[in-house]
Amino acid sequence: MPDSMTLDSTRLQRLQQVPLWDFALTLYAKPGVEAACLTLQEEAGLDVCELLFHCWLYSCGLEAKPAALAHQREQCCFGNAM
Repeated sequence: MPDSMTLDSTRLQRLQQVPLWDFALTLYAKPGVEAACLTLQEEAGLDVCELLFHCWLYSCGLEAKPAALAHQREQCCFGNAM
């Protein structure tokens, strides 16, 4: 995966052509995916929505930066606690 923060036009186009919601619904509907996601959620505490988000990025040739994800999780958790 590229280290650059800028998106090349091909990846940006892909993100725009395949919205996250559409991608997630299509992937989740594939045989075995729902069961696998729910098992990962129950047994490993994985966030299924975050998993689908990562799959979407990966399908577009991208990845989320760990520091940005940690910040987002922190905001989400502290925001819900208030």
